[in-house]
Amino acid sequence: SDDSDDSEDYPLLSPAEQARILMREEPEDGDAKQTAIAPKTANEIPDEQFTKPDVTITQDMQITELGKVRHVVGNLILVAGFTSGEYQVLESGSILCSQDRTLIGAVNEPIGPVQGPLYSVGFPTAADIVDAGIKEGTIVYYVNQLSTYVFTEPLKAVKGTDASNVHDEEVLED
Repeated sequence: SDDSDDSEDYPLLSPAEQARILMREEPEDGDAKQTAIAPKTANEIPDEQFTKPDVTITQDMQITELGKVRHVVGNLILVAGFTSGEYQVLESGSILCSQDRTLIGAVNEPIGPVQGPLYSVGFPTAADIVDAGIKEGTIVYYVNQLSTYVFTEPLKAVKGTDASNVHDEEVLED
């Protein structure tokens, strides 16, 4: 078969035009702002914006070692817990600090296997992580009075999902 006839049905685009279409940039018409954005799917939710919790950690508040920073990615840190989550894990919103009780932030989400829970913590910007002196290996504590737990035993009975439903969205509960 002759494939050359098929190519005549489509105009050839310049590399600049291809990039503009792929990046969904506004056309160059003076007032349009040119911004490079990552491509998104139709059902993708926007990136979460993080704020530092407005709390004061006092000397009389008990703190407990949670774990150490395993990774720093953009404006997120991932803390690997020192203890198994076999019984419980920290819930989202739990307050984290350094050994000297300097506020780090709040648990965004506990993730990973129960045997080795990881805790994501979001910052307004990546520069805030650097300014706080947080890097891989930094020890992180949680404030007992400002933290709550999720008990993991009941969760083991619930069927999980890998979110591979239509459009990679969670399956609705029955």
